[in-house]
Amino acid sequence: MLDNNKIAEFLEANNISYLSIEPIKQDASNRRYFRINNNKNTLLMDSPSIDNNNYEFIKISDHLNTIGLSAPKIIKKDYINGLFIIE
Repeated sequence: MLDNNKIAEFLEANNISYLSIEPIKQDASNRRYFRINNNKNTLLMDSPSIDNNNYEFIKISDHLNTIGLSAPKIIKKDYINGLFIIE
């Protein structure tokens, strides 16, 4: 479940300013995505560690980007709270 305080702390700790956060369509997983309205092309991914293997998600994304394939770039990570800023 989205915890507004945790999200605000995460964004502030990473110097990410925002006007608002709006939910966007989800994929088939239980990850949730939110558009960060701050004139940048970033999303907030809410992905509880209990339900998802976030380390593997990040590892695969990094590998695909390294070999020149298109995958979300992970900009900021908070594994404990399952919060990620992605491109």
